[in-house]
Amino acid sequence: MNINASIIDQRVTGIVEEHSEWLPAGTDINKKKSAAFVLLCISTCLELSLAEAAELLTEGGNDAGVDGLHIGEVGDGEFLVTVFQGKYKVRDLSGEANFPENGVQKAVDRAAYHRDAVEAVTHALMACYGDRDISLQQLSATFRRGDLLEMLDL
Repeated sequence: MNINASIIDQRVTGIVEEHSEWLPAGTDINKKKSAAFVLLCISTCLELSLAEAAELLTEGGNDAGVDGLHIGEVGDGEFLVTVFQGKYKVRDLSGEANFPENGVQKAVDRAAYHRDAVEAVTHALMACYGDRDISLQQLSATFRRGDLLEMLDL
């Protein structure tokens, strides 16, 4: 047994016991420990309290494998996005488990897909409206009518 992994496991267990309201509902202790581990990682990496980190957890089935998400402050028109994806081996505290290599590639592929989708929508909006400012109501009407679907190269 790896002593560092054991210390982390004890902290994760403490989070599950003390803050179960921040973790997935239900009785699956493995899911709760996995979420608590991600919570601990977010708190540690971003230097946030556990309560603040809990606000960044994602849940549900359609999260593209993302367990936590932090969007930084905008500066010079750019912002930093930190994506957390955790794998917690409940039964193996040897400290030898690794994140699957294809898991990292899948996360990179998802990011590229989202970037490409934003670029396609931006291009279609530019084709529709050019550089004109449009109201939220105009934009909403454009989506409802389906005008952009014809312009998207999907």
